[in-house]
Amino acid sequence: MKKSLFFVLIISFLISCHKDNSNNGNNGNGIMIKGKIPGNSPAKKSMQSDASTLTLADAKNVLVFYGEQYSLSEIINGSFTTNAPMGSAVALIFLDANNHYIGNLNVSGMNMLPLVNLSDNEQTVIDLSSLNLEGLNVLPANNPIGSEIQITQQDVTLYKELGSYFEAISKNIDTDNDGIPDNFSGKELMVNSVFNISVGKSGKDNTEPQMVSADQLLVNYGVRINGFKNVIPQNLNISLTGPEEAPYTDIVRNNYEYNENCQCFDVFFSRQTGSGSMMLPFKKGIYTFSMDGIQNHTISYSSISASYFLLLAVPTLITDGQGNITSVKIDYMHPDKTEAQHSKFISTLMLQFRDQNYNQVYQEGSIFQTTNLLPDFGNVKLTTPVKLSNIHDLNISYTDLVGNIYNLGWQLP
Repeated sequence: MKKSLFFVLIISFLISCHKDNSNNGNNGNGIMIKGKIPGNSPAKKSMQSDASTLTLADAKNVLVFYGEQYSLSEIINGSFTTNAPMGSAVALIFLDANNHYIGNLNVSGMNMLPLVNLSDNEQTVIDLSSLNLEGLNVLPANNPIGSEIQITQQDVTLYKELGSYFEAISKNIDTDNDGIPDNFSGKELMVNSVFNISVGKSGKDNTEPQMVSADQLLVNYGVRINGFKNVIPQNLNISLTGPEEAPYTDIVRNNYEYNENCQCFDVFFSRQTGSGSMMLPFKKGIYTFSMDGIQNHTISYSSISASYFLLLAVPTLITDGQGNITSVKIDYMHPDKTEAQHSKFISTLMLQFRDQNYNQVYQEGSIFQTTNLLPDFGNVKLTTPVKLSNIHDLNISYTDLVGNIYNLGWQLP
């Protein structure tokens, strides 16, 4: 039971205040992405109505998702320009004037743009040029993979696994089934996977970290649902059921947090065995999220495996002569202990120091809030030194390119 309790306690800091919710994606921040809509394109059946057809020429808006944020860009005279942060995975969803879904950008078989290893770093411009619709896929005349986005075919194969996440986003545009996209009515819900892993003992100064072997890395799974102001529950009668073809009987709610500043909430669910020692994975499928016993939302869950984007962030504590932790050096490797390039996997990073009762003593960085973001993932300097004798463990949290959460638990040496 101790292992489960350990990970239930660490989720309380994840409450976010991060949505852009901008009506103008061309805000001048981040990597510029632009494209052109031709005057004609092959028609396709609309997902919204059996009686109507839509073509890409009907597109009037581009809904841009990156991590847990989104913005809306208007298509003007057949062209659009938007921006997204470097290091994120970006989905472009094309909508008509009534915000009906037409299709989403697809490059090299991926339903997103991974803004990593860019040819000109922050100054890179992704010009998709002319766009064409095939089925639900919006295909660019200029594929930036291999040019502006300098990744290998092996990377592409890995990133394709994120496609199911963006497919789920497309299905989750209207979770309460009222015909109005949730993003435009303040009722949006975001769904992420949570992976909790005990890794070993951190290093300290000249003492090397001690990691468990790859076959002993046990993943505890969870689901996080983040909602905004117009879906705030009035009480804690909150549940998650599913998947609809074979519903689980062991889903429990672990924690609920509300943040007044952003008028948003986080709620976490897990599947627990009878002994409570492990949190089991959730299958891909359709779930029902209920609040107050009356608000029922249909949610598509993508269930991306932890193995694809799991990195071991291996810490070494650097101390001064007074017994204070002043910085943390972090090396990154795959579970098989081979070296990893974290920029291809990680969007945000946070360190949380805790005492023996799992109470937070100090935090550096953030994984969802847009403030206090760490500039350097390899050498984290603490704003305020922390007394080593007060610390029992270190939790390193990071988000992958689409916002799934990885919590790595390290005991102190």
